[in-house]
Amino acid sequence: MGRRNTGFYAPYRPSASRDGVADLVLRDAGIDDAAAIARIHAERHGGSPADTEGAVARELTRIGAGEIEKYVCVALAGARVVGFGRCSRLGEAQLAGCRGLSPGCYLGGVVVEIAVRRRGIGRALTLHRLDWLRARTNEVFYFADLVNRPSIDLHAALGFEKISRDFSVPPGLLEGADILSRMELCG
Repeated sequence: MGRRNTGFYAPYRPSASRDGVADLVLRDAGIDDAAAIARIHAERHGGSPADTEGAVARELTRIGAGEIEKYVCVALAGARVVGFGRCSRLGEAQLAGCRGLSPGCYLGGVVVEIAVRRRGIGRALTLHRLDWLRARTNEVFYFADLVNRPSIDLHAALGFEKISRDFSVPPGLLEGADILSRMELCG
């Protein structure tokens, strides 16, 4: 089963105020964003941003060199990076040993600074990634932990349909994910 740590995710408040961020800008992440992504990652997962920055920089460098089929984008409020999201193509090799997953494009996590959660940034990052994926695939998958109700509701509202609870994910992704969903993309 999933993490079951509800503090790991945004509080579930479906009727909470959703005042947007007026100056929100979404763009592809670049190597210069590694420190900000590491800072946001550390805020959510704990640890020091310095512990993560090198791995983020290597990931962004490999993406830029075309070594891995992955996309990372960032959300900026003014000049400050306040969130990021990932998606990637998982092939047979990455899914070896996994149960119930098909090769294809998968949305990875969206992480938003705690101070600006519940203001539409996660939704904006998800829509941005879906737009990026439309030129590359006709379907996308997403898996989640059952306690991450804000994410589950967001993806359902965007058109994702639950397709399975009997699957396992590759190591390093969301171990313990409980729900696999799929969305058909139209050009």
